Amino acid sequence: NMFVSSRIANPIKSLEKSVKQFENGIANLNISESGSYEIQHLGKAIRSMVNEMIILMENVMKEQEEKRKSELNALQAQINPHFLYNTLDSIIWMIENENYDGAIVMVTALARFFRISLSKGKNVITVRDELEHARNYLTIQNI
Repeated sequence: NMFVSSRIANPIKSLEKSVKQFENGIANLNISESGSYEIQHLGKAIRSMVNEMIILMENVMKEQEEKRKSELNALQAQINPHFLYNTLDSIIWMIENENYDGAIVMVTALARFFRISLSKGKNVITVRDELEHARNYLTIQNI
């Protein structure tokens, strides 16, 4: 009696432990498929469900990342033209007021700013380039 009870209860407890681990964020589970046919079938179903949930969570994370990238690209597309127009207007004003040195500094900073912004199509740029990008932006804003 005790043997039969533990033969049924132990595999169920093992499955329960695996489900609790998954609830707590542990994705690499060792889901037991031992015990009677029904318990083995339940273990396989739980393993399948866990794998499907992991795939769904990965897909959601990828979609969220793509959404963030799209939102950032849309924001950059809105900001860059205004920034460029304002900077070019400032350069014109400097030239009209014969501030040639300031205009040269601003044109140089603007060229470097956009060279790094475009970064040859790369999504990731070095920290050095990011710092230079920020310095060029601040140079333009401070003139």
